[in-house]
Amino acid sequence: MKTSNVIAISFVGATASLAAADILEVPGEFPTIQAAIDAAVAGDEVLVSKGTYFEGIDFLGKDIVVRSVSGPLSTFINGTGLTTSVVRCMSGEPATARLEGFTIQHGITGTPLPLAPLIRVGGGIAVLNSSPTIEDCRFLHNASAYGGGAYIYLSDSIIRDCVFHQNQVSADGGGAQTFGGNPTFENCSFTYNKALNSHGGGLHVAQGSATLIDCVISNNTANIGGGLTYYPTGGSATLNGCEIKNNIGDVAGGFWVRPGFDDLVLVDTEVCGNAPSPYVGAYVDGGKNVFCEGCPGDLNNNGVVEGADVSVMLGFWGFSGVGIPVAADLNNDGVVEGADLVVLLAAWGNCKP
Repeated sequence: MKTSNVIAISFVGATASLAAADILEVPGEFPTIQAAIDAAVAGDEVLVSKGTYFEGIDFLGKDIVVRSVSGPLSTFINGTGLTTSVVRCMSGEPATARLEGFTIQHGITGTPLPLAPLIRVGGGIAVLNSSPTIEDCRFLHNASAYGGGAYIYLSDSIIRDCVFHQNQVSADGGGAQTFGGNPTFENCSFTYNKALNSHGGGLHVAQGSATLIDCVISNNTANIGGGLTYYPTGGSATLNGCEIKNNIGDVAGGFWVRPGFDDLVLVDTEVCGNAPSPYVGAYVDGGKNVFCEGCPGDLNNNGVVEGADVSVMLGFWGFSGVGIPVAADLNNDGVVEGADLVVLLAAWGNCKP
């Protein structure tokens, strides 16, 4: 066969491959997101119109983009009634596979771990042995044993511009848990998540490495490490340009690092207002960090805990939040009551720098 013919055939083949990429519209062409994913091939984009979709979805290992038209404030994937994670990426999805622009909510069981099926992980999303990119998503009101909002296992995923809010676990990682791998969180927030029986109200990092850039970890609650916990066996975790504020833990309000290790690196990070202590364990000071005890009871932010703050608290007295967090709920238990007044009175006086 002549070289020119080979080139021509190769060009035609490449053109056909490019032409195969398509946009699959939901619900215009497909009634559900999963139906569109089932029909998609590598390079396709599943484009989802605003609305609430009561389903769980699985990327099935496909190198595709699943994106909303209108963003997370008007496009919801609701896991009510599911017995798995709301979203699953468990079949080797690459970094070019992407989930973008959804609120992922009410997943309350998670997915069984393949090697330990009695353990449930990732109420909102389970990423196992895969590295998809996750952008502009909100993980709200999800629950599981590990990783209430997200469970990221042996993954190099980039999670960017995401919110983890009011998720909870019976074990570790209220907002999210990572295990192994080298995931990166950029410009994410972890707020009002709970791990009441164990580690990491906002985030629990176990083994491997993880990087957090410009992230906010605030108002989370845990038995150990209200904001963040790190349990290394090698590697290191880095927080750069982050805030760890107003978290509560029975042991370590801000962050906790496994005894005998100092593999958590802090750079240009502010650790303030955590109770009962900013941190427990060792860390590496990368410079430009700010530590302050703060004042959990300074509700009017004037630098002093005083009668005016009690007045603010009384204005919210008995308020259950109805899913809306309020600053006067100082112990993050969902209601403003006497226990919060105790926290306020314990901080009475001038805030400490």
